[in-house]
Amino acid sequence: MYDIDLSGEDNKEYTFIQTGYSLPYDSTHSFSLTIQKGKEGKKETKNVQKTANGKICLDSKGVYSLIPESCYKFDQDKITFDTSSPNKVSFKPTHIKIEGKVQLKDEKVASSVSLIVLDASNESKLTELKLQKSTGNSYTFEHYSPINKDIIIEPRI
Repeated sequence: MYDIDLSGEDNKEYTFIQTGYSLPYDSTHSFSLTIQKGKEGKKETKNVQKTANGKICLDSKGVYSLIPESCYKFDQDKITFDTSSPNKVSFKPTHIKIEGKVQLKDEKVASSVSLIVLDASNESKLTELKLQKSTGNSYTFEHYSPINKDIIIEPRI
């Protein structure tokens, strides 16, 4: 270990260079985050953990695009972070993705099958989902439901 005295006014012998930056965040859920510096920079994926005081290390100063990759939808699809103004980023999911598959005995009835999304508290209709052909007699669907809402997905013929 070496002791270095930098108290002199004209010390040009040592130069300190910042080589990393922190992105402070909080998140109510864990997920993957794609990070890209500028518009043409390489993309990398980091894991975001559920925490009130998280930090992600960035290797250089600049403006970064942060894109959550998850089964959650967030209040923003893309967030901009600037190391010159490192404000804490809050990742708050607003919706969760629900995926499913419907297996029909007869493909001819596919056009008459519908999936209705109901509010579980009062069974009122929220929306109708479209079935997408998968393979054979299999059809898939997806829906983004608000995080704090209980729903029922009901098939109807």
